[in-house]
Amino acid sequence: MNKVRGGYVIVLVVIAMTVLMAVGISTLRLMSAGYGYARHGIRTDQAQYAAEAGIAFSLAELANDNSHTGITSPYTVYNDASGAATFTTQVQNGTADTKKITATGLVYTQPLAAPSAAVSKRVVEVQVGKDNSVGLADTKIFAGYGGVKLTLTGDVMKSIYSLGSVDVGSAQVGSDAHPVKVWSANRGCGTYTTYPQQCAAGTDPVTIVSPVGAIYGTVCARHQTGWQNIYPGTVNPGLGLIPNCVPTLYEMPTFNKAAFTATKTTVVAPADAGCVTGIPFFRPAITARTWAANTRISSTFNYTELLDCNITVAGDVYIRGDFTMKNVYQLNLIVPDSVGCVPPTIVVNGIVDFATRVNVVVNSCGTGLRIISFASSNSTCANSDTCSTITNQHLYNTKNTETVGCGGSGVNPTLPGTLLWSYFGKASIKFGCNANGVIGQTIEVGGFGLINDASYSLSEVSSQSRYRPVSWKIVY
Repeated sequence: MNKVRGGYVIVLVVIAMTVLMAVGISTLRLMSAGYGYARHGIRTDQAQYAAEAGIAFSLAELANDNSHTGITSPYTVYNDASGAATFTTQVQNGTADTKKITATGLVYTQPLAAPSAAVSKRVVEVQVGKDNSVGLADTKIFAGYGGVKLTLTGDVMKSIYSLGSVDVGSAQVGSDAHPVKVWSANRGCGTYTTYPQQCAAGTDPVTIVSPVGAIYGTVCARHQTGWQNIYPGTVNPGLGLIPNCVPTLYEMPTFNKAAFTATKTTVVAPADAGCVTGIPFFRPAITARTWAANTRISSTFNYTELLDCNITVAGDVYIRGDFTMKNVYQLNLIVPDSVGCVPPTIVVNGIVDFATRVNVVVNSCGTGLRIISFASSNSTCANSDTCSTITNQHLYNTKNTETVGCGGSGVNPTLPGTLLWSYFGKASIKFGCNANGVIGQTIEVGGFGLINDASYSLSEVSSQSRYRPVSWKIVY
């Protein structure tokens, strides 16, 4: 009997061991499958992160270039012994002020140098829309932390955006029949070690000299309490002063100087860039020049010749010095039809000073020029082909330094379709100057300086808040 029971026990033990082995094998298989699923999930997440990095990359590119169409060559997110991840993007125009960004993220189990196929892929699609909540479409004056100061006695019929204050003085901004928008973020406070920073409540950022000065339209200014001489207007009226308003914060527009200058390889000496008279020594007179695309003028271009000069600006130009005109004769900067509707850009390391008769001749598309000065208190940066950032201390020291000047001599520079941009310093629109748009850390408009009604809108200039996502989805 005991022997029989012993036989049963052996059989039961064998069965139990077999069951336990089966359970163990199944558990190992489940664990292995779970680990595989986890690894797949991680790679899928990594591919999605790579695609989202592509979305962010193209949004940043759109801030610099509204014509950006995407990144066709794979951009490497990481590439090491653990594997690699890349993204590509495609940007397509949508309806009105929208674009569609489609980003593809790929993840590899080996470094890119090793022959391997992508193991995970994610495609993300984002619809983005232009943010005109502060009215950049009709804004012609965009100031940084140094703010806007109007010392003119005439009218400014243009909307104003300022990261700092707005000193209207005795001027009139807008009119009863033509209301505009004035926005002040009130962020121009601080010393050279703390500048710029948000100003505290207690002092109005928008100031008006009563009873002469006035604003007609809508005013949104942080910490503004004074409402005197701020009117909504009667024709398509604005809102007057919006109480407790905090403007959408637009950072200063940016420009990629390094990428721009890298392509300016056709070197031209200043003496060969302008016109010359037939004297002395009976040299032949030259009354016209062409600045071809990708021209690099090797140093300061100061036109002093005693004759009118026609310069055709056939593309982007880089001047490694100042760009000045203080002559009694006329310098015509002619924009040819060949450039189409995109304004040629003239980047200047030094100051821009058009005191006298500079005239921009627009093409049949109404296209003028975009002229940018990178002069600052940091001379090393100003003389660099690549530097486009300076410390807050240098920004503080440069904010009241005139690096772009137009007018003031009584002989009127006329710059239709043209944007003047002081990247680090003050842009001054003085008596007689007639420009189409102005950007500067500080902007001063004086005398009867004009910001005219031609085609150039600051909505065409990159600002970091320009496009915002409207919808987002994973395609697959």
